Amino acid sequence: MYPSLPVVDEDERHRMRPVGRSVERYAKAIDGLVDIVKGADELGYWGMSFIEHHLHSEGFEVGPCPGIMNAWLGPYAKRMRLGQLGYVMSAQHPLRVAEEAAVLDHILKGRFFVGFARGYQSRWVRTIGQHYDSAATLMERDTAAQAAADERNQKIFRELVDIVVKAWTETSFSYDGEFFKVPFPYDGIDDYPAFPCAEQFGARGEIDREHRVRQISVVPAPYQQPHPPVFVTSSGTPESARWAAKRGFNCGYFAPMEHAVAQNAAYLEGASETGRRIAPGQNQLLLRFGHVGKTREDALRKVERYIVPPFDNFYRYFFPRLFSSEASSTFERMMATGMVIAGTVDDVKRQVAAIYEQIPFEYFGIVSHYALEPKEEFLEDIDLFATKIACEFD
Repeated sequence: MYPSLPVVDEDERHRMRPVGRSVERYAKAIDGLVDIVKGADELGYWGMSFIEHHLHSEGFEVGPCPGIMNAWLGPYAKRMRLGQLGYVMSAQHPLRVAEEAAVLDHILKGRFFVGFARGYQSRWVRTIGQHYDSAATLMERDTAAQAAADERNQKIFRELVDIVVKAWTETSFSYDGEFFKVPFPYDGIDDYPAFPCAEQFGARGEIDREHRVRQISVVPAPYQQPHPPVFVTSSGTPESARWAAKRGFNCGYFAPMEHAVAQNAAYLEGASETGRRIAPGQNQLLLRFGHVGKTREDALRKVERYIVPPFDNFYRYFFPRLFSSEASSTFERMMATGMVIAGTVDDVKRQVAAIYEQIPFEYFGIVSHYALEPKEEFLEDIDLFATKIACEFD
């Protein structure tokens, strides 16, 4: 779910600028999510995720607090899992993420999953991640500066994810990282007056013989052991998929099929390097924009109205190569990427079958810019997909 604030047309978006701060539009959009969660749960969907994006005054991605959305909406589902795709670690505090995720796991009693992402939008990654001097990751790495920015983002991401996992799985730990120290300072905290309490009741190893704090213990431990399912989103280099496989994480791809095929191969290689043999597509997620209509014209109308505007106005600036085809319109360029499945039930069955012939992904995700698409139409989409399409691929 990419929470987006609807307008009648782009003229209204201009007149209401910045619509991202519209109290009325945001309140109405999130109120509708209750019915969407209930509907998706009844239809048997495995899970629903939210993204993390900040400072979107234009209103296309108003998703600053995915964990709060999970806590609020989770109780409205009986079976479906809630999570994020994901926490953008280049702008996050790893211990706070570990704590929040563990609490959410308890609230949802194991119906919770965690996503980690790297962050590609410099406006907010650099602002919110300023304490790490974070740089946004980029699909284009043609210059030395772009390559250096991407490498720094990758290093921050992996280090902070490593800390989150340690916080979940180790009773107490220390960590001497390039970007983050546990504790801080790493050689010990010597002004903690309650060290006698920690020595008697706290985790072993927290206090050294000189009564300094040398390790920390993150509480609570997750409800699921050793931790909730983890998804890493990767739309760039296959090396990210290989790393995710080595860590035992699921990996998701929001990319054209040629990139997804390369990442699937890298994922299998990474798993093999750790001694695990898995099948093509296993532990992997393919993400696609999706619209199902009673007629092909109805589905394509949805693409034109609910997918084209954010790409025409926003995303195309981040992914110029993705839209470099000679097609005359954004609609045609979007369809040429292969990242949209749309049409009648039979059309979409064929499109999904063609994907599965290449890679039989274990997870298949539908991406929605709700509430650009009204609630009733979105519920129709997910109903048709669940009852007429997904059941064909069990």
